[in-house]
Amino acid sequence: MIITDTFSNLFSAIQNGFLSNKSKITQLKSKKNIYLLNLFVYQGFIKSYKISLKNQYKLEIFLKYNNNQPILRKIQRLSKPGKRLYIKHQEFFQKKKGFYIVSTSKGFLTEIEARKLNLGGELICKIF
Repeated sequence: MIITDTFSNLFSAIQNGFLSNKSKITQLKSKKNIYLLNLFVYQGFIKSYKISLKNQYKLEIFLKYNNNQPILRKIQRLSKPGKRLYIKHQEFFQKKKGFYIVSTSKGFLTEIEARKLNLGGELICKIF
């Protein structure tokens, strides 16, 4: 099975895992997924992740709940393989809820961190 958009696959797996109240999901391992999961752990959206002991090409992702409610309500993919969305650091705007993940030259950052560093980049997703 060939997956062309690993982020969309990861986001839908995490969202479906939260909807079905799973404590752990598995996902294919890729460098991009690992970088993004590091950011999710740092921001507190998931508990942790590790490489599966049964299959070295899969990741086990441990989901995080607060009072039996999922931490992540929705993840919306913005930049897609067919249509990339880029933003300059001057174009970051104030929003009402949620925040954005941006792929910059310094790695994956939230829009707040990217704004502090005066970095623009590719808009990966919006998290609610």
